[in-house]
Amino acid sequence: MQKLFLAILSSVSLLFAGVNMHLSVNVPVPEIVFPEPPHIVIAAPGVYVVPDYPEEVFFVSGSYWVVREGHWFRSRGPHQKWILVRNSRVPRGIMRIPRGKYRNWHPERHEGNRDYHGHGDRDHGHDHGRWK
Repeated sequence: MQKLFLAILSSVSLLFAGVNMHLSVNVPVPEIVFPEPPHIVIAAPGVYVVPDYPEEVFFVSGSYWVVREGHWFRSRGPHQKWILVRNSRVPRGIMRIPRGKYRNWHPERHEGNRDYHGHGDRDHGHDHGRWK
């Protein structure tokens, strides 16, 4: 009887024990730094991309976005640090673009893309640059 009581007591204590999990992501933080706001062009409605760059760097709603090994990072400016963000926080417009499409992309090689100079999202009141 005493063994049964101890078994039940152990089971109950396991149910109420706190579970402590720590998840660590070993993805290096991007070291992308632009000396000045980079030239950006329209990739999709509301989504801009830095052309002629070895990585896909997007600009949406005042933030730069880059993906590394399936993990997304955001930066608030060309001189700001990059922070890891959950996929659910990445703008949907970026998530719809096939990965790799804008790596080393040059707008003059693609018809129908209006070139955009400057820094900012036209819908959010930032410096809009000039249209070419």
